[in-house]
Amino acid sequence: MFIFHNETTLEDLGNGVTRRILAHDGNMMAVEVNFEKGAIGPVAQSSS
Repeated sequence: MFIFHNETTLEDLGNGVTRRILAHDGNMMAVEVNFEKGAIGPVAQSSS
């Protein structure tokens, strides 16, 4: 599988945090997350 970075969508999650979903299927997801200096992201919740 090939994913082109410029064909993905950058999502602004607020408070200086952005996310880009690079690839996903029913079992796995590859995500790029960026934090501005001093930004604090929410704690992820597992579904299992």
